Amino acid sequence: MRKALQADDVGSRSQSLDAPRVLDYLYRQHLFTDRRRGAAEPVYQFHALFREFLVEEGRRRLTPAERRDALDRAAGQLVSRGEFDAAAALYREAQAWPALTGLALHTGAALIADGRTNTLAQWIDALPADTRQREPRLSL
Repeated sequence: MRKALQADDVGSRSQSLDAPRVLDYLYRQHLFTDRRRGAAEPVYQFHALFREFLVEEGRRRLTPAERRDALDRAAGQLVSRGEFDAAAALYREAQAWPALTGLALHTGAALIADGRTNTLAQWIDALPADTRQREPRLSL
């Protein structure tokens, strides 16, 4: 779970139409939730202990497949906003190797140009060996 979330993030991750309203309720009742004004919409942040509780609840309640699916959806949202490092971390956790491969190929040149070759190498190293071997463009 990311440290800061937009209301739309919560709604699409939980697949609940009530999620943004619940998030606002948590903030207004001072229930371990803070809100900051972002550019377009507010950004919410959970207290670290509450965040850890929610992560553990997700691990306990969701099947591995449901958890991977939720992580993959969240990573896709991050990619759409240009938050590639956070997306890569979620793709790794979800073991969404095709998505991580696509992200590395899509952003690789920009990462290298920015002097972030180590970041790209970490993403590629996280991929299973057979995935790396099938995609020659991943060779540094």
